[in-house]
Amino acid sequence: MTPGSHKFSLPRVFLLVFAVFLLGACTNPTPLLEVIQDEGELVVATRNSPTTYYQGPEGFAGLEYELVQLFAKHLGVRAHFVLPDDFDQILPMVATREVHLAAAGLTVTPLRETLVRFGPSYQEITQQVVYKAGHRRPRKVEDLIGAQLEIVAGSSHEEELRRLSADYPGLHWEATRDLEPSELLFLVNEELIDYTIADSMDGGREAIVSSTPRRCRTDPCSGRPRRGLYPK
Repeated sequence: MTPGSHKFSLPRVFLLVFAVFLLGACTNPTPLLEVIQDEGELVVATRNSPTTYYQGPEGFAGLEYELVQLFAKHLGVRAHFVLPDDFDQILPMVATREVHLAAAGLTVTPLRETLVRFGPSYQEITQQVVYKAGHRRPRKVEDLIGAQLEIVAGSSHEEELRRLSADYPGLHWEATRDLEPSELLFLVNEELIDYTIADSMDGGREAIVSSTPRRCRTDPCSGRPRRGLYPK
């Protein structure tokens, strides 16, 4: 059974497009920009993920890591990364100006847009349900009712499930602050949970850890943009 459809561009394209947008944004300095340059440091909230920020054999790497380093170099400052204990702490850290911005593979959602400002989009993703190969494939939201579904707390997946629960009151899930998406994929593979939800980019890369989970679309959420975000 093949994974559900998803669309994304090459990482080099993301790097070029995002860099161009950021350089354009710097033509009109803002008070926050002046603070960053005066302090000589760009403080960025991120998360440990194979597609975002991670320790590789030659040092730190990841798409958002590279984008932030490019931005910091343009500003003439150093980048300082902050990894909160919980994923759902990232947006509050930006909103309260504990950090200057966040670069953590964050999906744009209506709720999040009321809390922070998003930068230009640099990636399109789809939300996909992950299930164990050889098990019954969920083809609609009703198939998730009564199953053990676990997702990351504070994620766009939780926001979408809350929206769906208005039409499907029997839909229940567990939101965890202790596990990363790759760890939830492992739980699916070990049959400790029935389903999880992953973004197409995250799921595709992290599924390398365990090749047996499969992904499928069970909801209309597709083509959602990812962007960096800043305080309002």
